[in-house]
Order: sequence, then structure tokens, then C-alpha cells
Amino acid sequence: QEAILGIIRSEIANLGAAQSNTAGLEELHRNLLTEQQKSHTVLLEQVNMKFDEKKNEIAESTQKELKVIESQIHSLQDSYRKIVEPPEGGHKHGRSALGGIELVNQ
Repeated sequence: QEAILGIIRSEIANLGAAQSNTAGLEELHRNLLTEQQKSHTVLLEQVNMKFDEKKNEIAESTQKELKVIESQIHSLQDSYRKIVEPPEGGHKHGRSALGGIELVNQ
């Protein structure tokens, strides 16, 4: 009987150690998941920062291009006015029905 009690006590001790190991593994698993979530959060923040940087670069570039286009439009409008509107006491350039340029007296 003493031998059987010794075996039972040994098995109980082994069971306690196994439960302790299981609890330790579960805690380790939780810690790993937490660290993985932190890592994913950091990566997501980095991706968002890069996205914002690129978005801002594109916005700045687009604004510069718009300013160039606006400048070209103003230049074309000025050129058009010089063609259509006569200078002080001068002649007006107009288009004939045939599409050629002719001088028109004011």
C-alpha cells in the first residue's frame, strides 16, 4: 500500500507540475499575442505615416502643377487679348469667314 501511495503522490506531483507548465505556456502564449499585437500596431502606424507622407508629396506636386497650368492659362488669355483687343488707336485683328486673319479698322 505504501508503494501505491508513493506512486499516487508522485503522479499527483507530476500532474501539478504539468498544470503549472500548462499555465506557464498559456501565459507565454498570451504575452506573445500581446507583443504581436503591439508589433502590428507599430507596423500599421508606420504604414499610415508613409501613406500620409506620400499623400502630402502628391498634394504638393499637384498644387505646383496647378500653379504652372494657371500661369499658362493666364499667359494664353493675355496673348488672346492682344490678338482680339486693339491697342490704343490701333487696328483690331479678327478672323474672316474663311479662317484667315484680316485687319479690321476701328
